[in-house]
Amino acid sequence: MKFINDCDSVLNNEINSEIMKFDRNSFFNNIEELPVLQNKVEMNSKTDLVIIGTGMVGITLAARAWHLGFKGDRITLIDGNEYFAENFFRRTKNSEQKIMRSSFIHHVAPNEDINLADFTRLKHNELTNIEKEQLTLARMGERSLPSLDIFLEHVKHVVINHNLHKRAFKFSADSIEQNTTGKWIISDSEGQKIESKYVVLAMGQSPKENMYKEHSINAHVDNFKNYLNEKIKTVNIIGGGNTSAHIVKSCLDRNLKVNWIIRNEENYACTDIPHKYWRDEGYLKFSQMTLDKRMEEIKRIYKGSAMLEHKGIFDDYKKDNALTVFDNATIQEIDKNKTIILQNKTRVESDLIISTIGFELKKLPQIKNGINTFNGFPVLNDSTLEAEGLKNLFIASSHSALSLGPAAKNIDGARIASERIFKELAKREGIEKYNVKNILENLTNWSRNTPVLKK
Repeated sequence: MKFINDCDSVLNNEINSEIMKFDRNSFFNNIEELPVLQNKVEMNSKTDLVIIGTGMVGITLAARAWHLGFKGDRITLIDGNEYFAENFFRRTKNSEQKIMRSSFIHHVAPNEDINLADFTRLKHNELTNIEKEQLTLARMGERSLPSLDIFLEHVKHVVINHNLHKRAFKFSADSIEQNTTGKWIISDSEGQKIESKYVVLAMGQSPKENMYKEHSINAHVDNFKNYLNEKIKTVNIIGGGNTSAHIVKSCLDRNLKVNWIIRNEENYACTDIPHKYWRDEGYLKFSQMTLDKRMEEIKRIYKGSAMLEHKGIFDDYKKDNALTVFDNATIQEIDKNKTIILQNKTRVESDLIISTIGFELKKLPQIKNGINTFNGFPVLNDSTLEAEGLKNLFIASSHSALSLGPAAKNIDGARIASERIFKELAKREGIEKYNVKNILENLTNWSRNTPVLKK
């Protein structure tokens, strides 16, 4: 078992598992209240900037663009989902996650707007004592975990206050093509098109196909609670990541016996990405690697882990024999009776199997002009995230990992992507009145905006 407590804490505070146990009513239980994407029939056929994707990365990019003048008819967001950040909401709601794994400093708002910690202070009277403790730690620059519902309210605040909900449409991009005038034409499967000078792809990840779908449910898509009844006493949960850990806890809290089956070693970590990849030391080292080495590093880092706060809770359940962990385990087969047979011939019986195997890059729209890739990742300009040889087509989120590093898939990666992309767009648009140097170049340390490139 691994316990990686590399949280950059000066105070070296003890890990407090109590934060995982608090409860409070919130709008998060009503996904219908979140901002809804508009019908595509209301969408203009021409604009200056299209952002494909309305998840956390798309929201971060669009809010940054707003401060550079891309607002109103100048910007359009498109996505095949019904709501903003729908995949994130569904996944966290289905797993009954209540606490963000990332700290208060990781949020979707541009630096000009109210940050997550200050937004939380406005709700101080509504907070539990442990939430107030976390907020105090945030103000001290220490590792601090915001509650999920307030994080989501902050996201909603950013969407509405930048009028993104009025510029976002349910439109599934099927193909992208640059015409002879240099404009990008985005089309859906029904033939509707939108023309734009700039396009930013922010499409993120999608759940991997459930290889055990005949005998299990996919918790990234289905709500496991819908499958629980009085006959379910023992649950097998496959996967060692954060979503899996939250579901393990939820089942244990319901007095179910849980067998937790993990392909790699049982792992608890401060974050899913080492902290150095949010700082100069990580970006600088990564930017000097060859593409082969970058790919190796991404694969090494992208392995699932639970939160540090899970460990104390799980240790107690292990003592009560309510939780059994099978790590470094390879599944050989699953029979019709919900029994998992491991490669070492161990039989793990259950009444229900829940799979949380993880995510993969979402399939990009067909880019008719062609796009250079390396091991499935687009090859980009490290400084601008512009696709190689495709002017004014930029790529953020998980697909930009070859340039941004492992943090590309996280919220902080979205902020870094917006800094690099919109620094370049501001130059191309000649935006002087927004004082580009102060807004963009001084947001972070130099290597985040101007990485050292190695040919």
